[in-house]
Amino acid sequence: MSESNRTIQSTIIRFGTYFGLIVVAYNFISNIMGLSNEISWMAIGVYLGIFFISIFVIIPLAQLNQRKLNNNLLSLGEGMKIGLGIFLIGFLMVVISQIIIWEFITDKDQLVSSAQEFMMDTVPPEMLTDEMLEQNARDARNPFSFIFYLI
Repeated sequence: MSESNRTIQSTIIRFGTYFGLIVVAYNFISNIMGLSNEISWMAIGVYLGIFFISIFVIIPLAQLNQRKLNNNLLSLGEGMKIGLGIFLIGFLMVVISQIIIWEFITDKDQLVSSAQEFMMDTVPPEMLTDEMLEQNARDARNPFSFIFYLI
């Protein structure tokens, strides 16, 4: 393995861990404050804002760091490897932390009521049925369906 590949891997691991830790820290803080059980456009917007701002700051910093280590040379392929690697490592950390938060910390009854309130606020009253609310409650109790629902 060449020296360049080892420095790319170390850069990906280091900055991917930074990205993951930023988003995981926000997830735990928002859960402790009770924001993760509240479903609103503001809570979703803040989460996505932190996610995208951190990714748009960390990837260029990692690429700049790699350029400095490689005599100001960075090919397109190396830049893409760095960006994708950072995203994948951070995303894996976020998914694992969300599973831990879901299983051990989340109050599911409060989440169900919040999801139903959010649905009542977003769906026009003439289109809202009892079956929709029951399905929403089932989705809120199932972690994989609920994650898919939010995405």
